[in-house]
Amino acid sequence: MEASADSAEWDPTVPWIIPEGFTQAVVSDETDLNIYDGGRDDWHDLNTDNETGWMAGRFMYRTHELRLPASLPEGGSVSVVDLKTDETRLLAQDPSWDALDGIRWTPWGTLLFAEEVYQGRLFEIKLDPNDLMTITAVIDRPAVGRLAHEGIDLDVQGNLLRS
Repeated sequence: MEASADSAEWDPTVPWIIPEGFTQAVVSDETDLNIYDGGRDDWHDLNTDNETGWMAGRFMYRTHELRLPASLPEGGSVSVVDLKTDETRLLAQDPSWDALDGIRWTPWGTLLFAEEVYQGRLFEIKLDPNDLMTITAVIDRPAVGRLAHEGIDLDVQGNLLRS
């Protein structure tokens, strides 16, 4: 992987050097959903697929690790890609969200995502069960603690394992 990042011959259509027998493909890029105008990078960070339910594995949910200087008024964002149709959509965005990082699909059918900054927050997204590309609510979960969440993970019962 280090050679992929440091290579002078880097090809964005085949971005990683991978072991023999593996393949790679671009699922989504800046041209699919340009969240931040003016040529600014969307800063795709972490992602998760929906792991349960009647459409398991069809959607990829992503955080965008945008930092909050005054020149970036949109704030952090969460997006979704329909892996069957290639439709890409902005799910949620808030000017107060800073450096979104971890995102995980929960056993009870919601998404958790977090900020990786000092006193960062953890949020839960409730999705429309009939349209997993539409949110019904974004809820701040302060009981988890205000800390720099660098990635998150859950066990099968939904307990937060690390942050």
